[in-house]
Amino acid sequence: MTKNLLSVLSGTLLSLSAFAQADSTTLLDNVSVFSNRIDIPFAQQNRNVTVISKEDLATMPAKSINEILSFVAGVDVRQRGPNGAQADIGIDGGGFDQVLVLVNGVKMSDPQTGHNMMNIPVGLSAIQRIEILKGAAARIYGVNAMMGVINIVTISPMQTGIEANVYAGSSFQKDDSTRQTYINYGANAVASFASGHEFGNQISLGIDKGNGYRYNTAYQNVKLMYNGVYAPSKDAVFNVMGGYVNNDFGANLFYAAPRDKEATEQVQVAMGSISGKIKASSIWTISPILNYRYAKDDYIFIRQKPAVYRNLHETNTVDFSLNNSIALGKGTLGIGLNYRGEQINSSNLGKNKRDNYGLFGEYRYVFSEKFDASIGAFANYNSVYGFKLYPGVDLGWQASTDLRIYANVGTGQRLPTFTDLYYVGPSNIGNANLAPEWATTAELGAKYTQGNLRLEASGFYRKGVDFIDWTRPDTLQPWQPQNYASVSTLGLRVQARYLWDIAASFKLNIQTGYTYLNPVIDDLSGNTQSKYAINSLQHQWVSGLEALIGKGLSLSVKNRYVQRLNTPETSGSYKLRSYNLLDARVAYTQNRFTIYADVNNMSNVQYIETGVVPLPGTWTTLGLKYRCF
Repeated sequence: MTKNLLSVLSGTLLSLSAFAQADSTTLLDNVSVFSNRIDIPFAQQNRNVTVISKEDLATMPAKSINEILSFVAGVDVRQRGPNGAQADIGIDGGGFDQVLVLVNGVKMSDPQTGHNMMNIPVGLSAIQRIEILKGAAARIYGVNAMMGVINIVTISPMQTGIEANVYAGSSFQKDDSTRQTYINYGANAVASFASGHEFGNQISLGIDKGNGYRYNTAYQNVKLMYNGVYAPSKDAVFNVMGGYVNNDFGANLFYAAPRDKEATEQVQVAMGSISGKIKASSIWTISPILNYRYAKDDYIFIRQKPAVYRNLHETNTVDFSLNNSIALGKGTLGIGLNYRGEQINSSNLGKNKRDNYGLFGEYRYVFSEKFDASIGAFANYNSVYGFKLYPGVDLGWQASTDLRIYANVGTGQRLPTFTDLYYVGPSNIGNANLAPEWATTAELGAKYTQGNLRLEASGFYRKGVDFIDWTRPDTLQPWQPQNYASVSTLGLRVQARYLWDIAASFKLNIQTGYTYLNPVIDDLSGNTQSKYAINSLQHQWVSGLEALIGKGLSLSVKNRYVQRLNTPETSGSYKLRSYNLLDARVAYTQNRFTIYADVNNMSNVQYIETGVVPLPGTWTTLGLKYRCF
């Protein structure tokens, strides 16, 4: 392990990438994040929140949101394919069904399976920032916000402009069966057209395509999104959003290895939402949100013979929230209601549906310039699992101009997916007797900001009950989800960021983040194999240096070290338990154009993030961007 940690440190010291955002970092303090009911500026948040800004995104050697999130300490990204083909997202040791994903505050949850959570209609060009909240957030968002929330915020349609990005890359390896060189290419663009201060329209389009990186891993991912704003007055803003995703990929070894060598999968998602923010009076603001999501998942076990085994799932989800914010002197009251209906029609899972009815209330009071607190609860009734209350409280103390101390206690629940409950297959069997998961998390942290230096450290303790994971006693048995009595997790997070203005044409942005997790499961047999959560991260260290060198030239290197629990060190020639990944980008910007080159997995590490799916070695990409905003 010492050797690996030294590798991480050397990667940090060698990392240099493009950066020119001292002002944007300062302005971010006044941006309200996760503002469902009560708007709270980033600098006054009493939770562990990470924000990836537009400027950060521009420096990262990544081509998908999945890859972007892998650079965030505490976020566990387990890919089954590069460039967004498929990935599971966990936070602080949680599983991929325990994280809630939002686009502009609209829920993207898939009741069939969390494997489809990241099929969202947003390309990188359209993103303004990504907000990551760690810890239980059911008090705000209801069910399934058990371990955290990821909110993807797009560029405002009220800002006229265009941004486009094209790229192509290769590992320069060949497919043994076809002798074709593995390549990938893609393009994404966003265009916004504002008409005065009243109307704004935005369209974004993205396509990523490749012939794979090993046998039967070819993919094509198409994304289309519309975002419209109508602001009839300064007291009312209405938003309409619609999107479509078609994700088609070879699924070799994805779910039923080694028998699924010829498997393919196609996931299609269509969504639409209508939302508004209406200032009904000087103290009362109403924010309704109505969204609908349709998903179709078509899995074929043998692509040459679809009739042998095929799963076709269709889900329909409706979600409505009526949020209210009322200013009461030094306090703000947030109240409202939520309805969520989930329905599935599946060749494997059958026809099922369930409904959630929620009432919520939250009160934030600013006692003084130094101390504020929020307390609230979300009361939820589920048509299958009954009533549950999710309380929570946040506390913040501004100990000095530079130092903020915060603490919070929150609760969360995760409903079993329809796949957890009803799936029947050659290697996986559902469990209709599963109960929902439940967790309580307590956190204590500190944030220090002085000039261009930001430091944050926090520790948390989480107690989970009826924890769900897919397990099996040995390799001869199928995977099946089970409820465990309890899971206790002790975690520690440390992150730092420093912007160093060495000269007018030479700036460095130094970043590092470390996460330590120690989960203890009460009744897990020593021989039990875990498919997902029990082999969560134990150590994760993400680091990098970003630099602007001269006029327009930039260089970026990101280094990631991970070490997992209850995982063998290797499987054949592939690393499973611990590995170190180094990625780099060099770019040159002239006027509105940027040309860049990425090298991912520079050390050509042979590794596996989930299951038995090996990921690519070194991959090189060339790209061109145009931006006019």
